[in-house]
Amino acid sequence: MNAAKTVRNLGLGLWVGGMAAIDFVDAPARFKTPGLDRNAITAVGRSVFRAWSRYELGLATLTAATALVAARDEGSNKRTAALVAPMWALTIVQFALLQPKMRAIAEGLDFVNRDPNEPRYAAHRKVHGAYMAADGVKFLLGLAANVASNR
Repeated sequence: MNAAKTVRNLGLGLWVGGMAAIDFVDAPARFKTPGLDRNAITAVGRSVFRAWSRYELGLATLTAATALVAARDEGSNKRTAALVAPMWALTIVQFALLQPKMRAIAEGLDFVNRDPNEPRYAAHRKVHGAYMAADGVKFLLGLAANVASNR
């Protein structure tokens, strides 16, 4: 196995594994932690996702670049690069558009004592839904890319 393919596969494993850890372990655990109200959970979530997004963007860029190099070297097996490219694009959208917008909308919102007349809750829910949908698509593409990378 050449170096680009090795780095691509390692990056893909860390990337998809990181998404699984955040989405399926960290986030649900925060909501089940006794003594934390929704405002504290949201504050921790902002911190975790701010750190994760920087890490993910770097890892995604490295993985996408090495996937392109590996596709060139492998000849006809370009499936992994074709799956990683939209994952990378979605990561950029999340990092550059969705997260900053979500943070701006949520600034100063009280998630414990919600005001039903405050329109920012609906706006936040919409952007959060888009973020989670992008994560779901990335996760499925990542699983497919992992399968393709072993063929």
